[in-house]
Amino acid sequence: MAETAGITVQFPTPERTAPVILTQPKNTTVQDTQDTVFFTVQATGENMQYQWKQAGTLMDPETNPSAATPDLRVVVDDVTDSTGTATFACTISNGIGGVTSDTVTLTVA
Repeated sequence: MAETAGITVQFPTPERTAPVILTQPKNTTVQDTQDTVFFTVQATGENMQYQWKQAGTLMDPETNPSAATPDLRVVVDDVTDSTGTATFACTISNGIGGVTSDTVTLTVA
């Protein structure tokens, strides 16, 4: 708001919105010789924070810095269980709200 010579001008406040996912991560199948896999989620919003989960448990950005980015990098041998699979999802949030991606599966063939 600004005042000039007794006239008050109200500037519109930009609308802030919760993140909206534009592109979901995708299920991925890899050969057992592949070392690294990337999962990507794309969203719109401002001041977004990303938190990837593996099997419903938050991944630690201290041990995997990509767990706090839209592009999760995982080492196949470190994440797959005895069935050769692992599941991942990403929660994207800001001060307005949050949204969680589809849960995707990594399968080692």
